[in-house]
Amino acid sequence: MTRLFSTVAPQLREGLADVRAEPLRLRARLADLRLEAATETEAPYRLRTLRLYPLETQAKDPRVAAPATHTVGTVPEESAAVAAEPFAELGLVGFTVAGAGGDGSVWATARGWASLDRDEVLLPEHRFPASSVTKLVTATAVLRLAADGRVRLDEPANAYLHTIRLADDAVTVRELLSHTGGVDIPAPASLFADRVPDLVSVMGSVAACGGQRGTFGYGHGGYAMLGQLIADVTELPYPQAVTRMVLDPLGMAGSSFPTSPPATGAATGYRLSGEGVFQPVPAQVCTLPAAGGLWTTALDLVRFGLGWSSLLPDTLAREALSPQVERDDFGGQAGLGWMLMQPRDVAGHPGSGFSASLIISPSTGRPWVVLTNRQVLAEPVNERLALPIA
Repeated sequence: MTRLFSTVAPQLREGLADVRAEPLRLRARLADLRLEAATETEAPYRLRTLRLYPLETQAKDPRVAAPATHTVGTVPEESAAVAAEPFAELGLVGFTVAGAGGDGSVWATARGWASLDRDEVLLPEHRFPASSVTKLVTATAVLRLAADGRVRLDEPANAYLHTIRLADDAVTVRELLSHTGGVDIPAPASLFADRVPDLVSVMGSVAACGGQRGTFGYGHGGYAMLGQLIADVTELPYPQAVTRMVLDPLGMAGSSFPTSPPATGAATGYRLSGEGVFQPVPAQVCTLPAAGGLWTTALDLVRFGLGWSSLLPDTLAREALSPQVERDDFGGQAGLGWMLMQPRDVAGHPGSGFSASLIISPSTGRPWVVLTNRQVLAEPVNERLALPIA
């Protein structure tokens, strides 16, 4: 809380606007922040929930006025309300949210445009780069190999790596999955390109391990090596192996690992100019497919969120959602691929690129997904879907 309030201290000096007050809830704007708060239902009405997230005030592009909405399935009323608000608040071109009901039925609502230049309306079927949400797919594939006895989580990863090896022979598969292997992060400039290069050209023939082993250090290098491990163990290219082990069994027909940006069926990425006009971002792909190379639809990510655990023995699925290491000072932990917040019953993963977020409730298995074609903070919106202030 100290860090949060010190960051937003200048805004806190301003008054509240757009106030929507109820006896136990408050929603308002505070300068360029959205504030949501709720108190306990009994006296002394202590503060129970507080959220602050940035709003976008610069978007002035007339092309995004009156965005159309397209849906699949029955969108819950509360989810529809959440989905309608961020479009203007965050300054978006296109925005898709999706989830599943308690009976497993999937739904999605897409709002805005897949491409302003082509005047192409966004549909739930449009593909987006999942970016780091890809790591959940990679982790599930590794756990499938473990379930089949082809990989042991507490064995050194180098026991399975042949094409590229780790500089530290002691780093285990489990440590790569939980971001505790100390594998160096490739330079940001090398993470995106027009085509996917050979992994050796990005990581080198021996991947450096300059980080502190045993301590959480989020990065892409460890998952790049897990992708190579999958390829070496299965004797198949990573995209082909993961498609067979994860995408196909879950019916994720709209998902793939393209070697160059998709020419059709994908949303165009945008950035906002200083004049408040949206400009297209050159399409690129992640150079580390296992860390961020998945292109997918919102409905496919819901299918993944619903079904990933069905691909694994129950004990291994539970282990994936069990804390392996503390990842911050605010109650967050890392599982095997999953980022956890156990007190709030949520697990998931964000993705940048454009912006993507997948959250599940470990207790119920229900998933929620947010995809946008502008790089903004998607996690707060997805949190509002998964954890509505009641």
